Amino acid sequence: MTLLRPMTNPVRSYAWGSRETLARLQVRSHPTESPEAELWMGAHPTAPSTVVVGGVTRRLDEVIAADPHEELGTATVGRYGPHLPFLLKVLAIDAPLSLQVHPSAEQALAGFQDEERRGVAATAATRNYRDPYPKPELLVALTPVEAFVGVRPAADVASFADRLRLSWLREVIDASDGTELVARVLRIPGDRVGALQSRTVSAARQAIDTGDPDSDLCRWLIRLSDTYPGDAGVLLATALRFVRLAPGQGVHVPAGRLHAYLSGTAVEIMAASDNVLRAGLTGKHVDVGELLAVLDPRPSEPAIITADPTRPGPQDFRIPEAGLRLTLYVIDADVTIEASAGPQVLLCVDGRVTASAGGSTEVIGAGHSVFVSASAGVVSVSGRGTLYVASTC
Repeated sequence: MTLLRPMTNPVRSYAWGSRETLARLQVRSHPTESPEAELWMGAHPTAPSTVVVGGVTRRLDEVIAADPHEELGTATVGRYGPHLPFLLKVLAIDAPLSLQVHPSAEQALAGFQDEERRGVAATAATRNYRDPYPKPELLVALTPVEAFVGVRPAADVASFADRLRLSWLREVIDASDGTELVARVLRIPGDRVGALQSRTVSAARQAIDTGDPDSDLCRWLIRLSDTYPGDAGVLLATALRFVRLAPGQGVHVPAGRLHAYLSGTAVEIMAASDNVLRAGLTGKHVDVGELLAVLDPRPSEPAIITADPTRPGPQDFRIPEAGLRLTLYVIDADVTIEASAGPQVLLCVDGRVTASAGGSTEVIGAGHSVFVSASAGVVSVSGRGTLYVASTC
């Protein structure tokens, strides 16, 4: 049995993607014909990677289904079932993603079963739950990344409203008990949104000129308004935390946390799900009622994790509630990746490295990955480059 298998990974083309980033990463011709947003590495049935088995190219989800205990390990199958529990991505964010939240395990299962029972087509634009799994995620910046992550405390939003003299926002806060802010903004009548957006943008321009402490947020309000006129998501952004990540910094996004990635390039690990409930900044389906049922409206401080480039050895980024881990290795000498009880995906984001395990050896170039079966044991890596390893923990 081959323990290391090079992966051929699908590229998802969404409007917010880049015509340059993923192609440059993989040393392909660019600009590409259409925007390339996400490089998927995994076995999600919507867009699985492929591997070669016995000289035949096969979908990774089918390879795993044929022998889950060998590929995933008995412990992984017992904990997660006979499917790869994580999905690894590279995101090329050339324009903002939609404001969104992801469901918990219980919410995802209940929502999926309900839509299946009601006969909502799996490909329907109005479908909320594409699969029965949760989608907690963790993003690690490869370049500077800007994002909205979580809701600010009402007092912070009130201070922003007062400084910018946004009477509409102050009224929303005063009418809220601190947990209804998102719901009240999203339920502003559509015929009012455009006018409120115009007032907000005008105030944001003045705030930038006067050096307001939320100038970064104000710049994004202006940009978002230009792209999404009449979208309540622009108004909702006034209540969100603006986050800037330096390369090597990560942010954990648990179930229910409202967020939107705005710009930059990043590696992302998540539970293997494609369930998204949108709140705005999109032309796609927005189900406000279901969104609010999934949303955790409490103010939240983003969980920022910073790698230390001066510290030798691997550095971990974890999704504790899902038992998933993304480990950063800077390879400039021979490195040993300890045996895992489950499968691993090795992704090279720069340079070129060679991985070996159980008599199998594969060269991994930038933008490419290898699937490591649970039975592989210790993996030895040599060469020079930066490697991210997705695994269970």
